[in-house]
Amino acid sequence: MLGLAYTEKVQGHITVGLLVDQLSARWQAAADMLGVALIFLACGVIGWVTLEVAVEYATTNPLSTDYLSIPLSPFKFIIGFGFWLWGLQAILRIPTILQNAREGRVSVASGGHA
Repeated sequence: MLGLAYTEKVQGHITVGLLVDQLSARWQAAADMLGVALIFLACGVIGWVTLEVAVEYATTNPLSTDYLSIPLSPFKFIIGFGFWLWGLQAILRIPTILQNAREGRVSVASGGHA
């Protein structure tokens, strides 16, 4: 999950813009803003739930692997924080999206959507 935050930073996610590419730069920016908001909300919720499970695994209901008895809670913490970082990295795209909308440029995804 930590790699998804980096992928968001370099805009490495695949986008398909069959409809969005036909819109003006301002409407493309609106679509990008909606996408950023959805990423932020989804990652926030998934991260929160995963961190709650990690705390449960670390305190009340400890779980570990069968053969080596490696506790699962550190991995759950990493996954939860990775989702939060992904959501925060998406929020950092907002100034670029707004700047592109003001200048009339198409979507921030390398010259338009793929």
